[in-house]
Amino acid sequence: MSTSLHVKFEHSEAVQGKKQMLLLQKNILETSEHVKNLGDLRKKYSFLENKMRVQFSLIHKEIQSIENTFPNLIEKTDTQSDLEVDNMAEKPKQQKITQIKKRKEITREIDEISAKLAALG
Repeated sequence: MSTSLHVKFEHSEAVQGKKQMLLLQKNILETSEHVKNLGDLRKKYSFLENKMRVQFSLIHKEIQSIENTFPNLIEKTDTQSDLEVDNMAEKPKQQKITQIKKRKEITREIDEISAKLAALG
């Protein structure tokens, strides 16, 4: 027992509803772009954090070698082991190009929606 329900809208209400729908689509696309940017920033942060850890490890090794060349005036109480750090591989260029294309596509869609909004209103 299915029944159909038809609702009539006035022209101004229909245009207003379409504007709201387009604005929501635009906001969703912008939010997804911001989320992607956040992911990229987290990856950069991890990369820079690892790079910093490598640099500190190199500095620590250099300090150890300098300490070993000088005579022992004070006995060492703590023995420290060297940090093991893995180098992070660089992203392939192709992956970056696809990310740029996706961002351009989202930007193009946002521009299209803005043009439709301008035409409506």
